[in-house]
Amino acid sequence: MNKREAALARIKYSGYHRNSDWLRIYVENRISYEAAQKAYHAGRQARDKGIACNCPDCKIIPLTCCCCGEVTHGRQWYNRDTGYGLCAKCANWIPTRGRETPEDMKENYGIEGVHYFLKEITS
Repeated sequence: MNKREAALARIKYSGYHRNSDWLRIYVENRISYEAAQKAYHAGRQARDKGIACNCPDCKIIPLTCCCCGEVTHGRQWYNRDTGYGLCAKCANWIPTRGRETPEDMKENYGIEGVHYFLKEITS
């Protein structure tokens, strides 16, 4: 991987995590704006599609369910207190109450299959 490819990979990572580091990387590495934007949006699309990131920040860790207090495993969601996530039991139960839309679930708990209700854990 050359320097340009490494910079574009870091910009894609920045897009996945929705942070502003991409701009600094773009300027420091003198990459075309079009290529930087394309890499950033590829990262955002990967996250929106539920593709798991395998960076150290996104590794599967033990979490406490924010609903029932049970120990579960998942990935930390930025909008949830550190160390807390959602267990499979509550992930199944919450939508049955009819109070939370799929958008609410995503905003509050993350992406199903990426942050909670992981296939590699539940199967």
